[in-house]
Amino acid sequence: MNKFILFLIFYLFYSITFSQKTKSEKVSVEKSILSIQTGYFGTWINHELKLHNQFALRTEVGTEYRLKFAIKQSFDSLKNQVSIFLEPKYYFNLTKRESKNKNIKNNAANYISLRTNFNILNNLENGEIYFHTLTPTYGIRRNITSHFNSRA
Repeated sequence: MNKFILFLIFYLFYSITFSQKTKSEKVSVEKSILSIQTGYFGTWINHELKLHNQFALRTEVGTEYRLKFAIKQSFDSLKNQVSIFLEPKYYFNLTKRESKNKNIKNNAANYISLRTNFNILNNLENGEIYFHTLTPTYGIRRNITSHFNSRA
């Protein structure tokens, strides 16, 4: 009996001392995430900044190539454009994923956002053309490995 009580005290002391999170810590998005995205037609650098426990602001700057549609396509119609994105995100299931002991590192959760896009199209014949879009978005972000994640 004494060995059991001694074992129980040692186990409780060990679990309290070496636990990863305390009860007082709340589930929250990461303070800052910097990443690079590449694709077939562009490269972007983005930064996600914590605004509140479940809110983050994603800013993104990149360069893309757009193909101007015409009857005769040629590589002359491939135009370079600079894109700037601002996207406030609300991660709505962080606490649910944490309670199920699922990974929430790098903001791996479901979110809704309002994606604002401002493009500067470098069109040498007519000068520069500016246009912007405002898109409500639902997304899922999951970690593939410790340094790669997927966004759908």
